[in-house]
Amino acid sequence: EGHGEDRLRPSARHRKLVLGVLSVTCLGVWLAPTAAAEFGPIQLVSKSSKEQAGFAREPALSQDGDFVAFYGELGGHTGIFRKDLNTGALTLVVEGAAEAPSISAEGRYVSFTTKQVLDPNLDEGSTEDVYVADLATSPPTYELASATGGKRMSGSSSAAPRVAMSADG
Repeated sequence: EGHGEDRLRPSARHRKLVLGVLSVTCLGVWLAPTAAAEFGPIQLVSKSSKEQAGFAREPALSQDGDFVAFYGELGGHTGIFRKDLNTGALTLVVEGAAEAPSISAEGRYVSFTTKQVLDPNLDEGSTEDVYVADLATSPPTYELASATGGKRMSGSSSAAPRVAMSADG
């Protein structure tokens, strides 16, 4: 009878091994240096060399941290802007009632939603669509993303209130 209970109890050697591993683990955690996030200086992005934005919201930061896209009013223009955080260059992506910007990893593409018709091949309409602006060209070119076969989605479709873009646009 006593032999069955002995097999279920940990041996003294096993207990010492477990305590030793726990001690080393706890000591390692206690002695490990703490990592601190490193942030650069705080900077006001929603301004130009002449004025600060009337409003700025819905920021989207590129993966490489070089660009930020936002919806705002600046210099008498309302729309989606992209700012190069290295050079300070500010680009008006689209003017007018547009919102929910998203930006590709390297900042070349900016997507947004709008009821504006930016593709001259489309009929006027009141649905909210998703466009992708290619900022490698000046002025930017726009591609309707919420369409199939070059045509708007039928019915009373509406874009999601927030869009997201893949890393490569």
